[in-house]
Amino acid sequence: MISITCCDGVGVIGGNKILLEDEEKDTRIFLDFGLDFSQAGKYYEDFLQKRTSRGCLDYLIMGVLPPVQGLYRDDIEPPGLWEHPFLKNHPHLRRANKIDGIILSHAHLDHWGLIGYLKKEIPLYTGSVSALLIKATQDAGSSDHATEAILLNPKTWEKGSAQSDSRADYITRELKITGERLTGEAVEFLHESRRVTKKIPPIKISPGDIVGNIRLESYPVDHSILGASAYALETSSGWVVYTGDFRLHGENGHLVKNFIKAAAGLKPRVLICEGTRAGSKKGTSEAEVEAYSLEAVRMCPHLVFADFGLRNMERLFSFERIAQYSGRRLVISEKAAYLLYALSRQDAAAKTLLSSSNVYIYKESSTSASTWKKELPEKVNLRFVEAKQIRENQEKALLCMGFYDLNELPDIIPRPGSLYIYSSTEAFTDEQVLDRRRLMNWLDYFKMDVIPKMDPLTGKFTDEAEKHYHSSGHISGEELLEAVREINPEILIPVHTEDPGWFERELKNDKIRVVLPVRGEPIKI
Repeated sequence: MISITCCDGVGVIGGNKILLEDEEKDTRIFLDFGLDFSQAGKYYEDFLQKRTSRGCLDYLIMGVLPPVQGLYRDDIEPPGLWEHPFLKNHPHLRRANKIDGIILSHAHLDHWGLIGYLKKEIPLYTGSVSALLIKATQDAGSSDHATEAILLNPKTWEKGSAQSDSRADYITRELKITGERLTGEAVEFLHESRRVTKKIPPIKISPGDIVGNIRLESYPVDHSILGASAYALETSSGWVVYTGDFRLHGENGHLVKNFIKAAAGLKPRVLICEGTRAGSKKGTSEAEVEAYSLEAVRMCPHLVFADFGLRNMERLFSFERIAQYSGRRLVISEKAAYLLYALSRQDAAAKTLLSSSNVYIYKESSTSASTWKKELPEKVNLRFVEAKQIRENQEKALLCMGFYDLNELPDIIPRPGSLYIYSSTEAFTDEQVLDRRRLMNWLDYFKMDVIPKMDPLTGKFTDEAEKHYHSSGHISGEELLEAVREINPEILIPVHTEDPGWFERELKNDKIRVVLPVRGEPIKI
């Protein structure tokens, strides 16, 4: 018998933390350990944040972390934590036996953003590209133990407060690489330190084919980030397949078809499946986004901005081609360049882009002395440009910059009629609505055009133009049903969806038994 407990990712999109326990094989595994933005967003925002000085306490009390005793790092557990009156009476309080590994499907924060809280002894199983992206994100981000997935900065408790131990070097989490093995350049990057005063001890890196006593199979899939994988585990109750996030309409949709066929061949007992777009029809492909965006860029005689997710490298590759086809230079942010550098240690396409004579890096006006920024000119061969150069050659530039780069506009001064291509999703949360309003205020102030058109009050698209400029990272509902039926598991557990009941309704005439998870409650199989 095995037990599957969805500690999060139930009735919401993201935040997957799925505990698989196989007592017969004496193995316990977490499938992803991500940040549930919807839960955290109920209580926190930019100027109301958790107290890092209290370690894991705030997130445990507010339901962002599951109440599992023995799971978290000793150096961020406040003394007497589990005697806290809220926790010791929690209905889902449990004690963790030894966890044999965390299996990470891909490097979006809603899947890995809380791994840094977990005990350093728990190895991380993930693909080579995901490992590089996590390391780069930590290098170029703010210091926070939540995202210390691979490199842990030790804390010490003083007067009830967790403080970084300036005398201690980093601690490394063991990496178990699934699928494609790391290149020598990738291993070297993982061992580079961005903190001058801190040393990184050697990271133990080995193949990720066995977790505890369970055989693990990995399958590369297509998603809106490079390096995504699905996984299958051979448990004592049969094969358990976990999709992670995936889609069929990207450049690498063939990988997903290969995964579906392989998963079906396993005759799985359980399929743990994402359902982000449950009920939706087929959407826009990445190829269509590129075609429509190219047409829009060619028609604009002024400066063009492209706003999309920083880690959506497939979209970046598309806009690099668009820049070439339209006779423009592609200008990327320093952070995007650093992520590209990290990826180039393993990925050939990223390395090619970094060597392009048509790609430039925008030198921000910030005087930040971050180590990664200082070293960037030594890492990449791309030329840097400043606001003045963009301002004087606006018809020749395509800037890949987004909402958090808008404060550069007073230096760039885009001409009226410049174009802002919003190549991302419309607003869904109150915070996103406010951000879209601010975006529209900036664009109105500088008399810029935006596609697709958005309602300035709701942040929603005003017509069907969304389908032209953004392609979802998730499989459509109708394609998902086809995939589930082809894999044909005995049991399906839907996660990462706001409508888990959709699976029940759509599969009621199939022989697949849908089990709707309840947060924190084990499913015995």
